[in-house]
Amino acid sequence: MNSFFNEEEELEEGEVIPDTQLPQDLHAHLEERKKQRKKIIVTTEKITTFTFAWSLNASGYLVARYLLITGGTINFGLAVSLCFSISSVSSIVGLSGFRLGYQEGIEVENMQNAFRALGGLTVSIWVTYLAVNEYVDVRDATYQTAQEIQRGIDTIEGKHPQLDPWLTIAISFAIIAVTLSLVFRKR
Repeated sequence: MNSFFNEEEELEEGEVIPDTQLPQDLHAHLEERKKQRKKIIVTTEKITTFTFAWSLNASGYLVARYLLITGGTINFGLAVSLCFSISSVSSIVGLSGFRLGYQEGIEVENMQNAFRALGGLTVSIWVTYLAVNEYVDVRDATYQTAQEIQRGIDTIEGKHPQLDPWLTIAISFAIIAVTLSLVFRKR
């Protein structure tokens, strides 16, 4: 124990003793752990980014669908703008920002990615198109169905004018019965 203190006393002030070298297998193990940790961080980032973008796209779609179903053409502009705005948040985030990490000192990584932002904006446009296109298709199908029903009623009423109110009630009841059977059959 005296030899340790004697060696320490022999060191001059300000002199630094070099670190003891790690064994080669321990050094290799630490490098492998560092690579594995970076891989986990990258994988976690990808999963988080995907989940975040997916949830924003789904939210934009659902908001647009809700507005279009409840308000129809009145809410059309609002539905389009909200759907695109909500869906494009994740792509706008890709235009700015830095990530700081600490592995062997402070590491700064530039998070700006123009291709990712462009891809996100493309997906936002596509989600908005899907929400609006589905509404337009359903609206057009509803109008065409109503016109066909009215033509059929007009034709039948022209042939049998004495059945006018009862025939309309019977056709309406038949339409409701068929619709309910289709709804309950799908469940």
